[in-house]
Amino acid sequence: MAEFLTVAVSWLVPALLVLYAFRRMCFAGAALLRPRESPPAACFPVAVLVAAHDEEKLLPELLGALDRLDYPPELLRFVVVNDGSSDRTGAVLREWASAAPRRFLVDLPESVGKAAALNAALNHTGDASLAAVYDADTVPEPRALRALTGVFVDPRTAASTGLRLPRLATSGPPARYAALESLVYQYVTLAAKDRLGLNPPTIGANCCYRLGALRAIGGFPPGSYSEDIEVSLALAATGWRTRFVSEARAQSLVPGTLRHFVQQRLRWSAGLRRSARRARGMEAWATSTGYADRALGLICALSIAAGLTSLAWMLLWIAPQVISACIALSRAPRFTSPLALLAALAMMAPVDLAVSVFSALTRHRPGTLGWKPLRG
Repeated sequence: MAEFLTVAVSWLVPALLVLYAFRRMCFAGAALLRPRESPPAACFPVAVLVAAHDEEKLLPELLGALDRLDYPPELLRFVVVNDGSSDRTGAVLREWASAAPRRFLVDLPESVGKAAALNAALNHTGDASLAAVYDADTVPEPRALRALTGVFVDPRTAASTGLRLPRLATSGPPARYAALESLVYQYVTLAAKDRLGLNPPTIGANCCYRLGALRAIGGFPPGSYSEDIEVSLALAATGWRTRFVSEARAQSLVPGTLRHFVQQRLRWSAGLRRSARRARGMEAWATSTGYADRALGLICALSIAAGLTSLAWMLLWIAPQVISACIALSRAPRFTSPLALLAALAMMAPVDLAVSVFSALTRHRPGTLGWKPLRG
């Protein structure tokens, strides 16, 4: 038995590392290709959905940005949801909704979680054919919505997701690390999937859905920790296409403390595991596995320490990640110094690895559906 395990580790781990490295290198190469041509400008009736829980401090900036959206007002309606907040979130939303026409407030007496709150908003979309989603910590640029909706000229498109640039990314090592990870995911993984026609998933906010397609799959999955991934996989499984639109830009908060970083990673890991039930095809399955490559990297490191695997395999796993980071940093606005970023990587990479492995091995589930703040 021991001999079998030794052989398995010696061959299986390197083989899996090669697969992960090959996938990452393909994405890095595809991200360098020219983007797909932008469709002609087109505007559709859109319902902008915002679900918030205990977000009174963040909402004014988002609501101000929604007021400044460059979109025909007669094609816009806003549906804001107070998900059982204990602070003044409901009052802030009520005041804003009452200040202009085509604004609707859904006031839920108890918190039901983001997915269920968005489903409540779907009942008030009127004659809209699209639904755009924004979170309280996301601030879209004026033309973001136009860019998001433009790709729906293609009748096969059911969802689009925009670029979320990190806000307050210099507040500490967790924020710098999370910002880098977010930029790599968007500028490399999502951009590559869009160029290759591999249906990039939406990323929670600054995204848009075709309402007919969304309703056909049952709306947002209640109880989900990653409703964006689940919806994207379900749409792709039923033949729809999804798009990444880097011109649709918004500013979005990243975790500001170690505690918030760990909470976010545990939620995401649980959500990605659950989304596996929606996966169809190899790339969809790879998306749903989430942070499994971290666990694989740890196994490789341990096998190197035990003399079972060559260090070259670990370098093969790391190299595509370094290349991807360089691509992302070359395209994103500069947000920190190289020295500060290296320090954040040195501090947070072990934390990231530990949390990912803990979640994968224990199948940990966060205790609530909750709305966990990224700040405060």
